[in-house]
Amino acid sequence: MDPLSIAAHAGQLRVCCDEIINLSARILASKIPDSDSVLSGLNRELPYVASSLEEIQQVWKTHGPTLMMHPAAGFGMWPNVQKNLESANVSFQAVKSKLIPVLESVGKRGGFLGINSGAFKFGLRVRALAVYQERIRAHHTAFRIGTNMMTMYVRLVSRPNGVIMLRSL
Repeated sequence: MDPLSIAAHAGQLRVCCDEIINLSARILASKIPDSDSVLSGLNRELPYVASSLEEIQQVWKTHGPTLMMHPAAGFGMWPNVQKNLESANVSFQAVKSKLIPVLESVGKRGGFLGINSGAFKFGLRVRALAVYQERIRAHHTAFRIGTNMMTMYVRLVSRPNGVIMLRSL
């Protein structure tokens, strides 16, 4: 497994995350009713996900060979991180595919009783977006745990003789 592939996946996800933030901000700015706060919740959470992905990308770019020497690397630890990134990509692409038709129909009148077409399309997709919001929240938790694990190992290895120093309370 190539250490830079995890960094590349994290970078691609961060770009996709930024695209979803942009799409959701444009939909919110167009005054589409968001009564369940699903879209505003996504828009609020995704910057934190993007920062976690940026941390993963930086750690793997700078310390990839060190992380590959971790004893658990042979047991599939890092391929699991990569699988989580790939699974998150599926969720991000699904959210993006749900938001694009809403954005394309913003401001158009028509349909039943002349209601806003964008609001109607958003109403059809809000339940699916809520499911993906929960998935993204779970991915973010896994990203934070993975980032903490990676940085702890890098700090442990970078200490002289690999000794962990404990502070007394």
